[in-house]
Amino acid sequence: MLVRTVKRVQTTRLNMTPMIDCVFLLLTFFMVVSELSRQYDAVEVNLPRVKASVEIPPDPHVVKLTADGTIYLAGEAVSLTRLGDDLRWLRYNDPNVAIVLKADEQAEFRHIRAILGLCADSRIRVYRLSFGARPPEEAIPVQEESR
Repeated sequence: MLVRTVKRVQTTRLNMTPMIDCVFLLLTFFMVVSELSRQYDAVEVNLPRVKASVEIPPDPHVVKLTADGTIYLAGEAVSLTRLGDDLRWLRYNDPNVAIVLKADEQAEFRHIRAILGLCADSRIRVYRLSFGARPPEEAIPVQEESR
């Protein structure tokens, strides 16, 4: 007696659910990262020109001062009192905190002096404080003195 065997053709199915999950995860990640990177440039400040430049320390906290005296920390407008509290908190969490002050070229020096006073009160040393300026075409690098 002859028995016929029938071969079944197996089809493979590609499950698209994990791939779609990965695509949406990457899309969400890049949307969040791009939004966070734009926070530091949310306020436009005209920086003065300089003849020499100093290298900015890694991962500094940016304090911006506009021409009208408004203070921004990480893209958020803050009062002078709040800035002092935030600076003390930053210094408490990181003793080697670096602050970059970017002041508009039309900003009054009394505002800059107040921010410097808050940095001194928060025990953020002056050598860890840099003033932002537009780099000239031929910037001369300045060597920091070790103390």
